[in-house]
Amino acid sequence: MSNADEIRIPRDEPIFIVGTSGRLPLRTICVLELMGSEVPWYRHRWITLLGDRLRIATTEPIPHPSRIVNGKYGARTRSVNVRAAQALGQQCARRFAEALDEFPKPLIAHMPKQHSQQAEQRMLRWLCTRLAGRPSGLAVIHTSQGITWYRLTTDGPVLEPLPPESPALMALPCPAAEVELLLTPAKLGAYAAYQHRCYPHVSYRPTWLPLELPWADEDIAQEILT
Repeated sequence: MSNADEIRIPRDEPIFIVGTSGRLPLRTICVLELMGSEVPWYRHRWITLLGDRLRIATTEPIPHPSRIVNGKYGARTRSVNVRAAQALGQQCARRFAEALDEFPKPLIAHMPKQHSQQAEQRMLRWLCTRLAGRPSGLAVIHTSQGITWYRLTTDGPVLEPLPPESPALMALPCPAAEVELLLTPAKLGAYAAYQHRCYPHVSYRPTWLPLELPWADEDIAQEILT
């Protein structure tokens, strides 16, 4: 069971939302930083995009963006033409990618192959440096074990995942399904940055991918690995 069930996010703490894409552990990552008080607005924005355009049930597990662009985003696609589903998925993926401009600047890292636990710990240690004088924060990551929350401090990360009943998670209601909803833009950022790197030339670029992704051109992997 994920430790995100019925958790609550402090409104006055930074929340680092980490999305991944690629076949290797943490091949490409995208980090979005929000304050707890900003979460409701972004949650509403993403529900509008997903629910109104693809009619994805945001109370259920949300497909990875790589499945959305291929038209594999729910029971609804089983009753429509495959090409039509792909076209709609790609159209919406483009709108979602453009909507990332409304978020604080996504941070992108293309990570070398390494053990997933090692990569995760390096990521958490680096996130602690992003606290920038703030005493603490939270990080949420979707790992093979589910959605997991970690406590960040100026002394380093607490590597033991936070349980749902932790006092650190008791301010803003955020059920597990909604946490996955918040992870979706970070996953999309990682997937878009991965595709942006693979297809830099316009002639080979996926049609859903915007021609310019300035935030995807800056690779912070070296900051994490040092």
